[in-house]
Amino acid sequence: MRGLTFASLVFSIVALILVDRSRSSSILTAITRPNRALAVVLPVVGSVLAVALFWQPARDLFGFAKLDPVHLAVPPLAGLAVLVVLEAIKPIWRWSVRGDGTASPDTTTGKPAGH
Repeated sequence: MRGLTFASLVFSIVALILVDRSRSSSILTAITRPNRALAVVLPVVGSVLAVALFWQPARDLFGFAKLDPVHLAVPPLAGLAVLVVLEAIKPIWRWSVRGDGTASPDTTTGKPAGH
């Protein structure tokens, strides 16, 4: 269970990175836009995650149990869910933030959000 949770967190963080890269464009544009750091970091993260989940000495070090093949689908699906939800609410977020970077007024008080 611990390994499953860890892998889900890693996939969710990758989804957050991709959503942040696509703040003003589509997710496909963000993925295809060249970025050397991302091209280096993502394979390293994937490799370290694979070692931590599948190599017995690393699993013992982190206290991860062996994952059943059925459970291997959960972490990527969790990351995909985070990506889809954040992409879906991105227009709402853009609408609620003004062009000058300040939050729009609170609809209940009329005061700027956070005040």
